[in-house]
Amino acid sequence: MSPELITAVPLCRNLPSPPGVALRIIALAQDPDADLATAATLIALDPALSARVLRLSNSALFANRRRSENLQQAINKLGLHPTLQLALGFSLMTNLRGGSAPHAEHERIWRRSLIAAVACRALGDALGVKKPDDWLLAGLIQDIGALYLMQHHPAQYQPIIQAAAGD
Repeated sequence: MSPELITAVPLCRNLPSPPGVALRIIALAQDPDADLATAATLIALDPALSARVLRLSNSALFANRRRSENLQQAINKLGLHPTLQLALGFSLMTNLRGGSAPHAEHERIWRRSLIAAVACRALGDALGVKKPDDWLLAGLIQDIGALYLMQHHPAQYQPIIQAAAGD
């Protein structure tokens, strides 16, 4: 990676902004007094987000545990902070959807990040690390550089995407 990019990425201040629910999720994640009921109430404000969290808790990744019948059970199964981190990722991905190519690329990046986040968390659990939630967060933000390049250097980024797609 070029030295200019290494210097510029941490200074970037205009990556895609999170929507209202995502901002509230960020605030809740930073609240040391956050609890499952508050998280369930907040996530329930967005029916699509609620469905995704519930579907994830009932996915094959968590198949060895009891089926979640409601959002409260899903959050309890996933854990408070992992749920908030995943909900933030889902919320950001939904916000970035649209018909144009950049939005499709945003969605691809966030989808990949969400899959990596869940896989990292599962790997952390399997390895018995002390803070598997940190691994989840690492997976979630793994492609932040791609968002930066897409936003600030589209002429350089587009050929990379086309080459990766085989175009």
